[in-house]
Amino acid sequence: MAIFQDRVFTLTNEDVKSILTLYVLTVLLTGCDKTNRNSNLIEGNWMVSELSSYPLMITNYNDAKLDKNSRVTFDDKNQMQIFLTNATEAPEVFDYRIQDNKLILLYSDYGIPLTIKKLSDFELEMETGGFGNTDTERKIIKNLKLNRIRQ
Repeated sequence: MAIFQDRVFTLTNEDVKSILTLYVLTVLLTGCDKTNRNSNLIEGNWMVSELSSYPLMITNYNDAKLDKNSRVTFDDKNQMQIFLTNATEAPEVFDYRIQDNKLILLYSDYGIPLTIKKLSDFELEMETGGFGNTDTERKIIKNLKLNRIRQ
């Protein structure tokens, strides 16, 4: 029972269930919104500004190679293109998806998670590691910093 401006309202079990259902849906949709926000915000052209090593291969197999001033494009079809500074080479193209605060780079038959440490209109920072064929490779943490290219 609730009192509002001298009026008494009685909530039934159905009313309480409806209110709780709306609350749960709101919480769930708010969680989904971060993924959608990250997906929309990451789209566009980026320039590598800093890497933990030069050149940096995300996959450990000389693929997804980045170097200083490499250009990276994320499009609305969930494709990532990496353009090296040598303009004569064709870009490397990978599919990706955003899941919470991770960019999952789809490589061969598995996904490589890159944790999004920072994402704003102008900056993108990611970190990855913990995979490879040897213990030494699995201990390496790779950091990437990119700046949005203004059109």
